[in-house]
Amino acid sequence: MGDIFSAISIILVFATVSLDIFAKESDNFITKENPDKDKPTEQTDFKKEKNKLLFKLIGVLLFYLLLFWLLIPKSIEIIKDSEISLWNFDIVKTFYVIINFGILIFIVLTTNYIYKILNKNSV
Repeated sequence: MGDIFSAISIILVFATVSLDIFAKESDNFITKENPDKDKPTEQTDFKKEKNKLLFKLIGVLLFYLLLFWLLIPKSIEIIKDSEISLWNFDIVKTFYVIINFGILIFIVLTTNYIYKILNKNSV
């Protein structure tokens, strides 16, 4: 299981950094004012920026979904076979499940950004 943790942690570092970068871009885009109807070039640029950002976020979302899908069977197996103990527990298996729930949180955050960007329309 230690090798799995090493691989997962390397993958999560890259995915988390990319989500952080795209989250900042998303926040900037969401707070940006919509272009006027009278300026078609600005509207075109706005739509291009929106589509580019959505493409990036969907890529990150698909990556997180794939990672979650790969880890969920083992997490369910660990949860089914484990006993709840506040003092005497297997830390490796506990971290495995916590990492998988963390990925689920990242999926929710990324989906939220996608939703906000999709709902931001030009005038």
